[in-house]
Amino acid sequence: MANQATSLTCIIKAAGYSYKGIADVWRHEAAFRQELVVAMPSYHTGNLAECGCDSMHFIDRIGGIGADC
Repeated sequence: MANQATSLTCIIKAAGYSYKGIADVWRHEAAFRQELVVAMPSYHTGNLAECGCDSMHFIDRIGGIGADC
């Protein structure tokens, strides 16, 4: 019973480990940085062009709120 973590504690620890892993990959893997630098802007502009909406509708669409595009 000495090491019983609650579900919330496990989720918080897992998020911390994920953050540390992504930070390490960002620091040590040039290919990862290059892909993100290219992929993120193109993903964003591609979704805006497909939808024909302004950026607020884009955020609604990604968040699952459901903009009518």
